[in-house]
Amino acid sequence: MDLSKVGKNIKDYRTQMGYSQIELAELANVSTVHISHIETGSGKMSLDCLVAISDVLKTTPDHLLLGMYKTPLEKAAQLMADRIDGLTQDEIDYVFETISLLKQHRINRK
Repeated sequence: MDLSKVGKNIKDYRTQMGYSQIELAELANVSTVHISHIETGSGKMSLDCLVAISDVLKTTPDHLLLGMYKTPLEKAAQLMADRIDGLTQDEIDYVFETISLLKQHRINRK
């Protein structure tokens, strides 16, 4: 397991929640030094600690260990959102019309 990746995930969730390391440590009932070591990947944590941190951060242990998993459809939706960002409404309509035509063409070929 890549402890630095786990630590980065915890730090990302912590900052999204608006907690400092001190606040997370207090809420999870661990030391601030321990949180610092976990976030830098230089310290391991027990399962109890992982569960306590995930509870405070309102996420699941697997999200902290593995990062947020996205299905292929969720990844495609995010990619689409990134690509159409900044387009005019007419351009967005054109993109979706093109997708509809491609989908219809695929159905007709079967």
